[in-house]
Amino acid sequence: DRVHQSHIRVLAATGRNQSGEMKLFEEEFTNDRTRLKGLLKTQPKRETTYDRHSPGDLENILMSVHALHVQIADMRSQYQRIFDSDDEHRKEIRADHRS
Repeated sequence: DRVHQSHIRVLAATGRNQSGEMKLFEEEFTNDRTRLKGLLKTQPKRETTYDRHSPGDLENILMSVHALHVQIADMRSQYQRIFDSDDEHRKEIRADHRS
């Protein structure tokens, strides 16, 4: 939500609040939020002990957790880049106002 608010505010401050860029961002953000909820539902249940699992089961659990982590990390990285870009735009906006 923090990245969403940041990006919407930067788009508004730069006059692009009703642009196709904003609509595309809104759609992608909504889709990613839905995708994230789906990913979180697929994560393996945490157990207090894994003693009862065979090595093969443990390997499958570990692979599932790793795949989930990679997908979430990719999504996080995408939104971190957007947030960093917004910070740069905010600096430019402040500099323009000082001039």
